[in-house]
Amino acid sequence: MRYYGYRCEIYCCSVDKDRLVDLIPVFERQGVWVQFLPCEYVISERAVRLGVLLAIRDFVYGENLAKKLSLQVCLRIFVKRQIRDVLKILNEGGQKVYLVVVSRSTISNIFENIKSCGVAEEIQCSACYPDIDSIVAIYGLSWDIIRSQASSRGEDIRDIIEKIVLEKISTGFLWK
Repeated sequence: MRYYGYRCEIYCCSVDKDRLVDLIPVFERQGVWVQFLPCEYVISERAVRLGVLLAIRDFVYGENLAKKLSLQVCLRIFVKRQIRDVLKILNEGGQKVYLVVVSRSTISNIFENIKSCGVAEEIQCSACYPDIDSIVAIYGLSWDIIRSQASSRGEDIRDIIEKIVLEKISTGFLWK
């Protein structure tokens, strides 16, 4: 997918986070940003796509809080203002992740390079499932409101949580 002249790909994979963190600066020197997002803390791939789009937009319009696009993606997706807060989330997460690759140039070989280093193994995206209680805590959601909305709308709790999270990702940076 392309946003504002940037190319972006999202992969579902199992990673060795320590080795991946060591590899990320190599890609950054090539103008490629790589970021992992623990599956258990992400409500859906749609939330990842929205967060990436808004992070890129932040950079294009000079509204970014982080100096690196990869960290801006995390700030957007987790609706945080402090990098230390997102680093804590990233460190606490497991090995199953959404892996985001963003660049202005071609990104077709980046994931293959990461896999060939033995750092990541692609998995089915259906294996990337959220931990609802953790997501409710990260975003500061209220179970009473979630249940009330689900009941009044006749919708599944997970769908209500996804809608609330998408709204928070979209509007979380409006008031700096």
